[in-house]
Amino acid sequence: ERPNELQLDVDLQQAVLAGLYDLFQEEEKRNLTEAAKVTCSANDKSAPHPSVVLSAEEDAEAGLLAVCAQAILPELNRASTSKKSDVRNSVVMLLGLLARQGLVLPAKIVPALFGLLVDGSMRCRESALHVVSFLADRHQGMLSSAAMLGIRSCFGHAHLTRSSFSRNGVVETICEYAIDERTGYSYLSPAMSMIHREQRRGILRSIVRAFDPRARTAL
Repeated sequence: ERPNELQLDVDLQQAVLAGLYDLFQEEEKRNLTEAAKVTCSANDKSAPHPSVVLSAEEDAEAGLLAVCAQAILPELNRASTSKKSDVRNSVVMLLGLLARQGLVLPAKIVPALFGLLVDGSMRCRESALHVVSFLADRHQGMLSSAAMLGIRSCFGHAHLTRSSFSRNGVVETICEYAIDERTGYSYLSPAMSMIHREQRRGILRSIVRAFDPRARTAL
């Protein structure tokens, strides 16, 4: 593909992602408005609006969007490894919106989110961490069960999104990309700290077994 064709493809992706985000956000606002009419009396305007989970709505339009969210999820996961950071960030924002609305299973998006936690773009990393934090608060225990698959996805994410990941045919260590030079800590540390301490030990043992064959019988 020529450069202008590549840019056209990126622009199209951005337009589609932006359109999807607006669509799901508008539906959320519509349901909030309808819910507010039912739960708030005419004389009590100060009553808080209830949170709305679209997947729980019996509205036909909301149901159609729930099906749509499931259908586009594989494409969103693939787009999370786009070479363009703007596309990757748009994917994070949309995944966060779908997660908040209960339209996707958290375990289905954790691998993509973990990969984005070590993204070369600070904006992508911060956006992904925000979504992971939300999932950890809402779904206690889910993060620990999905973390191992998420950590594995970091390698693929770095390989697909960073042109310097492979130099002269030699694959560089993921540690070079997973460490925050400002703090010396891994970009994954904030997410891992959201997991209960007793569960973290099991995850770390699994990591060692998975990536160091010599340790499989030692632990």
